[in-house]
Amino acid sequence: GSNSSYVAWDEQPEFGLNNYLVKTTELDGTISFSQIESIVINNLSDITLYPNPASKEINVSINLLKASEAAVTITDMNGKIILVNNKKLNAGSNTIVLDVANLAKGTYFVNINTKLKNTHLKFTKE
Repeated sequence: GSNSSYVAWDEQPEFGLNNYLVKTTELDGTISFSQIESIVINNLSDITLYPNPASKEINVSINLLKASEAAVTITDMNGKIILVNNKKLNAGSNTIVLDVANLAKGTYFVNINTKLKNTHLKFTKE
C-alpha cells in the first residue's frame, strides 16, 4: 500500500471528546479504517479580567467558540458569594462589566461557570 494524506474539517465539533477515523475503500472493494484520533474541544478560548486592581468596576472579557450561558459570581477569600450574574454569551468576543464599587478593599475571585468549564480569576479591590 502507498501512504496517503487526508485532510478533513469538522465544521461543528461537539464540546468535550471527539473521536475521528478515516474509512477507505480500495478500487478492489477492500475497506479499511485508520486508527481513532481523539480531540478534546472546550468552549472557552480566552478569558481576561481588567483593571486589576479595580476600584469601581471590572471587565471580564471572554472569547467563545459557540454561544453559551454562564454563571458569573464574585466570591471573597472565604468562598462567600458576594454577587451572582447569569449571562447569555455570544460566540466570539463578550465583555461582562461587574460593579465592585461597594466591595470592601481586599482580594476576591470572579468565577465563570459554563457547562464545560469553570474558571476562577483573582482580583484586588482598592
